[in-house]
Amino acid sequence: MNKHCSCAAFRQPYSTFAFLMIVLIACFTLEQVLAVESYRALWPISKSKRTFSNLMEIIEDVHSNELKDVFTEDQQIAILDLDTATVVENVNLYMGEEKYLKAYLGLFILFQQHQDFQLLKNAAVLLEKVNLHNAALLWYEMGLLLFPSQQVEIYKNMYNTIQNYATILFARGMNDEAHRAYDHLFKLPANIEKSHYNMAMMLENSGDYEGAIKQLNKFKDKAHNEEDLDLARTAICRISLRLSQSRGATLLSDAFETRQKYFAIARDICAEAFENDPSNAQNSYSLGLLHREGASYEASIKFFEDALKKDPNNLEYEHQLASTLARVAEVERTEKHIVNVMEKVDIYQRPQVQFAFGVLISPLVPNHPKAKIAMHDAVMNTPMTKAPPSIYGLHDCSTESDSWTVAVGAGATSVGEVHLLTSSTGRVETKIHGVAPFVLDFPDKAINHVIFKNAIIQGSGGVIVAQCEVVAYMDANTNLPAEFEPTSKTPKRYTGKTLYVLHPKISNYYHTIAEVMTRFAVALVKGVVGQMDRILWVNSNQSPVLHDFVTILKEFSDKAKEFEHLKWLEYDTTKRYNFTELHVVTYTHPSGVIADDIDMWDSFLPSSSAAVMLNQLSRDIIQRVRALKQSPIQAKARRQPTRPKVIYCTRAGVRSVLNEEILLERLRDHPDIFDFHVFSSPPPLETMPRNSFRNALLYQMDLFSDADIIIGPHGAGLTNMMFSEDAIIMEFIMSPHGNRCFGYLAAALKHNYYAISDVTSTYFGSYDMTEDAAAGIEAKLLAIAMKIRPKRKHEEL
Repeated sequence: MNKHCSCAAFRQPYSTFAFLMIVLIACFTLEQVLAVESYRALWPISKSKRTFSNLMEIIEDVHSNELKDVFTEDQQIAILDLDTATVVENVNLYMGEEKYLKAYLGLFILFQQHQDFQLLKNAAVLLEKVNLHNAALLWYEMGLLLFPSQQVEIYKNMYNTIQNYATILFARGMNDEAHRAYDHLFKLPANIEKSHYNMAMMLENSGDYEGAIKQLNKFKDKAHNEEDLDLARTAICRISLRLSQSRGATLLSDAFETRQKYFAIARDICAEAFENDPSNAQNSYSLGLLHREGASYEASIKFFEDALKKDPNNLEYEHQLASTLARVAEVERTEKHIVNVMEKVDIYQRPQVQFAFGVLISPLVPNHPKAKIAMHDAVMNTPMTKAPPSIYGLHDCSTESDSWTVAVGAGATSVGEVHLLTSSTGRVETKIHGVAPFVLDFPDKAINHVIFKNAIIQGSGGVIVAQCEVVAYMDANTNLPAEFEPTSKTPKRYTGKTLYVLHPKISNYYHTIAEVMTRFAVALVKGVVGQMDRILWVNSNQSPVLHDFVTILKEFSDKAKEFEHLKWLEYDTTKRYNFTELHVVTYTHPSGVIADDIDMWDSFLPSSSAAVMLNQLSRDIIQRVRALKQSPIQAKARRQPTRPKVIYCTRAGVRSVLNEEILLERLRDHPDIFDFHVFSSPPPLETMPRNSFRNALLYQMDLFSDADIIIGPHGAGLTNMMFSEDAIIMEFIMSPHGNRCFGYLAAALKHNYYAISDVTSTYFGSYDMTEDAAAGIEAKLLAIAMKIRPKRKHEEL
């Protein structure tokens, strides 16, 4: 027990109101919280049952059930034989030795004899110290009956106890019970003003950000002074910003509409918070995040530097400053700040900072050795910063020591039973037409079907644990430092065979197509799906693309019958799962994830064989859709017999093309040479042809299936080459370092790849189109179109 939380007998338990919210309350260690088996529903109780005799009966029931090792008949008789002074002396002795249950027993005996208010208060405090907050609250209920003149103090102590109780409930994942505790708190008289703020902080730490903002708005509406208004504005700003940002590599919901809504809220409230309290470093920091989210990187850097000036030792401020410097390719300044953070951060946070450093600099310098080493070391070290497996109820470890181990790369398959589905083809390579800061020459990945027995899955990353080995780098890609979140929640057990169809970037279009749908295609083509009892996937809000894909397969695939017997289990990041057989389709690099010829960004690539399987599956589906006259695209959007079909992929946000219309006007000016289409996203379903099969993914599959040339900036739109046959890809590359994923897909699918360097962008920047750049791109496209025009056989599927 934390010594700072000790209290002497007969001392007022809470001299001031304070509520320190972190993940757990300060007075209790992780082990103590996890050690509590369960919270029985002792409190709150109905008004009709709030009698002294009934409350005492419930408390004695706690003694006989929860505290039976202490409340034995012999021990109670022994204390009853002592005089009051001796009992008081023993209670104080036990308090000093932190033997709280023995001290509580003495207080209980004394209270039965004297019914003193001070005894009641201290009995409640001691119960709280052993995590029996609900029993402590029963004592306070008795106090309201016995000592009506002390109501103000009792209510004050109840507020603190309820909040501590709710905090531990949240920590144990008992969110509904925690909400009920707070609901009861808000019904109590003389409500302490900061209760709504305290609940908001708890909700924020439990991940319920929208709930936190609702509570903060209530706190703001009730604020009686400028200090509380500043507190509310700063917190609403911070949490709104969190909701406006992409969740990144997690399985958490990431709806664009939600992000857009809270970005607008953050924009106003953050500016208001800064205006009213410009000396607050948090407000400067929030404006730094706001400007970065809006791609105003120079302004973002200034606000981060201002926040760091006001709070020089804040590592989070310095970390985010480094992150923003990386976005404008300031490699040396980025490294300087990251190294500074690494030197100061504690051992438990170091892996996350290491991993972030690798992610930050890997887009800037090809095959950066520091990026590889940082990311690899972070993954290896992260499990060592967590409590041992036994704390989380994992006692069936394969190792004798109570510690985590990490299964990395091809070695991860040693944890499970491995079936080779497709061997590596050796190399995936192709010629680059044009000038690019990279080559297209990759080691191909083998495809394995791995079966994990008695696997545990949990957390926002869907991390797999089998035999106490944390499975990482299965596909030379992991987000383990941020997402390995073991808990003590009791897992729900699922028998039978379950296919794992999760990915930490499943809300991203490219990653869903290239890394999830390719695996699904492999599992379907190779007969794995037909062996399964259930599919573990996500809900339609998290990945509408994947849901569209399954709908299409059920309707138009020649393997539709394989879905008839399946159960579909939607993954919940707040729950813990135990599967007797977990089946995973993996891509494994033959030479390891930090080999010289593997860029960390190449981790997000499927096996070339898997890409081909998905490509063939999609083209077979489109052939069937068109034969049934259910195509969701208009007839004019199909390839015409005499001209090549050109699709330009536009985009918003990072890597958008500024002054794009300069180029588009030029490309629209050649209808006699090629048919030109601009694609940004599928149209609303209701605008698709009346008799068509209205499906957003099917629209893209159909539109791109007969594309001759696909052109545009680096972004999700180019992913649709996965559905094309014999296409030409013209990508506006990035500089100084280009992400090669679309070049790789082009090579794997036998498309021709052109690197367009007339206009470039950093990974987090924008392409700035000029008249000269537009003229150069137009000339290249015309030359290609004229070259392929007489050679193409323009036959509809």
